[in-house]
Amino acid sequence: MTADKVVDIIEITAGARRSLLNGLEAATENGFTVARTKPFADGGHTLLAARYDNGFWIKNTDGLDRNATRRFVPGGTDSLWSGKFAKAITGPDAPWQEVLGHELEIVPLADPIKVKPGESLLVKVLFRGKPLPGAEVERGDGVTAMPENDIPRFTTDVDGVATIPIVQTGQHLIVIDHKVTPSATPDQAGTDMFVATLWFVR
Repeated sequence: MTADKVVDIIEITAGARRSLLNGLEAATENGFTVARTKPFADGGHTLLAARYDNGFWIKNTDGLDRNATRRFVPGGTDSLWSGKFAKAITGPDAPWQEVLGHELEIVPLADPIKVKPGESLLVKVLFRGKPLPGAEVERGDGVTAMPENDIPRFTTDVDGVATIPIVQTGQHLIVIDHKVTPSATPDQAGTDMFVATLWFVR
């Protein structure tokens, strides 16, 4: 995570919105580089939202991923541009239902904090404001690494809604990737990769 690639990060409560971008800086936590805001008061009822420009990526002739365009790696393959969109719910009664207009967005259809283990959380996936059917939504905890084949995945229906079983308490990270070909910048990349996440603790 590079702080200056964060396009915006917003604190949303029932009564207000406030940008946390000013003062955002690089920091290290548990051996990972992170982007850290200035301290702010959180009453536990906040929706945090961010957009991140992950830039251009391409494999060079040795198969190594480089954060570059076709201009610098003319013989490269699997070129793409990547944009990321994140939401985090800090506690119950946060404005979880807010639709923020991110290009790719996960919108819960109930308060995720109040969904009990053994129940399911319904989420709607929107791409450029419209439901995205037939998309795979992944469920994890954002901490535990899992083999690719073991990651639980749930497919959105014709209305862009996925049913996510909640099987335990603790951290939950809902993730969706969506590729669009050709890229909006075809001279620099072949594909656009959009990634959206929704994080909460139940």
